[in-house]
Amino acid sequence: MLQVVLKQTVVPFLFVLSFMVSPCTFAATLESNSAINTIERIHTLGGIEQGYYDQSLFLNNLKMALEATKEDFGAYQLTHETLPMEQRREFKSLATGKLDIIWSMTSKPREQVGIAIRTPLAYGIYGYRLLLTNTQDSIITDQRAPLESLKSKVAVQGPTWPDTEILRYNGFNVQTTSWSNNMFMLLARDYFDYFPRSVFEIDDELTTLAEDNITLHVEPDFALYYPTAFFFFVTPNKPALAARLRAGLRRISENGSRRAFFDEYIEKRHSIRSLKQKEIIQLENPLLSDETLQALSQPENTIHFDNE
Repeated sequence: MLQVVLKQTVVPFLFVLSFMVSPCTFAATLESNSAINTIERIHTLGGIEQGYYDQSLFLNNLKMALEATKEDFGAYQLTHETLPMEQRREFKSLATGKLDIIWSMTSKPREQVGIAIRTPLAYGIYGYRLLLTNTQDSIITDQRAPLESLKSKVAVQGPTWPDTEILRYNGFNVQTTSWSNNMFMLLARDYFDYFPRSVFEIDDELTTLAEDNITLHVEPDFALYYPTAFFFFVTPNKPALAARLRAGLRRISENGSRRAFFDEYIEKRHSIRSLKQKEIIQLENPLLSDETLQALSQPENTIHFDNE
């Protein structure tokens, strides 16, 4: 019986103070009428190098949190633009104040760069990874020992992604390259054996890849899981903005609107439903802070489902 613990993951959506935005960037300009907190301009980055997957879950959380705090913090206006930026540059821009807010997968080092708003946006589902391959058959050659079989294969990940360190910590053979679109093309050309992708990403990516005449497949029998979370991160220069997001996320959690949108969102995800047909290989994540582990242990931040 598979028990899936969905812990909110707050995805990387960066709010930028300059016009340096990333591939999945929605540059959001936030203007507040509050005499206490004046937020004149905020640019958001999507946190994925090209807009291959739907970011509406995270945008919706952001907008609902801002709406829920208008009375206390003032009116706002969001504007959006898209420019490429890798994750390392996103966090560097956050640290220097060029970006005001991002959403991204968390790690101890990342929580030292920006102010982590520890409300897991994806309820832990983001840690479930389906394996993108270039074959319709299983890449697990010994199904009695799937973990060791998978470790003998070559995975591809981004050079600065927390996932890369997590997989290597668990003994996986991981090669890295920049930009996800390069990874898809190299996988299709058999440079790697598989590309672990979150269940939030893979449905939209397969659709977009098919439109680009790139044919890839999902490992039919096995998937990976490691505990993680997607958080909003706020520049250290804007503690008032961090306070606003905390308050807003708390309110929309308490009134049920955030969970209602989440349930509707995941109902459309074939990849999430497909987990019930797969054997899940459990991994450890050494990158979670004590504060994040505490947030993930809260019942309101988790969802359970069985694959019976």
